[in-house]
Amino acid sequence: MKKSVIIIIIIIIILLILLLVNISNITTKSNQICLIYNYYERDDLYKENFIYFLENGIYEEVDYYIVINGNCTVKIPKRKNVFVYYRKNVGYDFGAYSYAVNNKLIKNYDYYFFMNTSVRGPYLRDTNEKWYDHFIPLFNANVHLVGTSISICTSNAYCVYDDNYKRKTNPHIQTMFFGMDQQYFIELKNDHFFDEDEIIKMDFTDLIKMKEVGLSQKAIEKGYNINCILSKYRDLDYLTLDHDINETSLDGDPYFSDAYFGETIDPYEVIFFKTNRI
Repeated sequence: MKKSVIIIIIIIIILLILLLVNISNITTKSNQICLIYNYYERDDLYKENFIYFLENGIYEEVDYYIVINGNCTVKIPKRKNVFVYYRKNVGYDFGAYSYAVNNKLIKNYDYYFFMNTSVRGPYLRDTNEKWYDHFIPLFNANVHLVGTSISICTSNAYCVYDDNYKRKTNPHIQTMFFGMDQQYFIELKNDHFFDEDEIIKMDFTDLIKMKEVGLSQKAIEKGYNINCILSKYRDLDYLTLDHDINETSLDGDPYFSDAYFGETIDPYEVIFFKTNRI
């Protein structure tokens, strides 16, 4: 009898150990933030951007979906919260994002971030900070879409995603890095915004208008404001803004040399910095 009890106790202990190991292996399911990274190895600059992010931007409390478009010579670390997928290089950024959104996400998240490989970061002055700490406070009851910077278009034809929707300005989050909360993510999915089959058939001009600009304009149409961490563009009312606040911008775009109120954007101010413009 005593022998049987000992055996049962041993079995229970083994089962508990296995349970703890299993819980450890799936801790990523408790993560409430994800980032979808679109990688295209165009040149050494893009490759260096990717390596920098892998070395500095990966946290265990965030799930990462890395979409490789074509070839990749970068060694990606194996982690339980880093998922890597390969596809043909079609549909540009939103083709890759839609591929992940429709096929690869393991769960629902509170916040969804998107990033392409033209960006290098995170640039953080305090190494104890996390990159997402700077973006999540931008969300509120009427802001469901945020980013590093905002372009305030007034005349560029690329910036009008719907010819029937006329505004004096067409502000939009610049889509090399952006984030949205679960509410807006679900609304976009229900509106078939992430339709990969449709996206890969679009030409580049339509992609800019319908996806890069449309991402923000659809939010504004719904009565939502947008926001970014770039200080002089932060916390403005983009629902009513009727002019470009920056006289030195290039067609509303501050992301060029001397185009940010006569200066050049500081990488540490935007955390994720677009390297192929400056």
